[in-house]
Amino acid sequence: MTVKTLSEAMAQPRLIVVFGVAGSGKTMLGGALADTLDLTFLDADDFHDARSVAKMREGTPLTDKDRAPWLARLNSEAKT
Repeated sequence: MTVKTLSEAMAQPRLIVVFGVAGSGKTMLGGALADTLDLTFLDADDFHDARSVAKMREGTPLTDKDRAPWLARLNSEAKT
């Protein structure tokens, strides 16, 4: 195991993912982390297509098929 100094660790590209149930403060925490650590903040909800957003507004659960393009967009963005 390699131990790095704080400066070395901060110089590395980072991806921090915050998970939680609806209304738990993920956006607030993610935004605060991004501001504090000088990172880009992305809200996963912003990557849903219009059809999925409409389904969720109606209270219809998304299927794996609905989520596939959303996950692909998130994956692509996370790699940049």
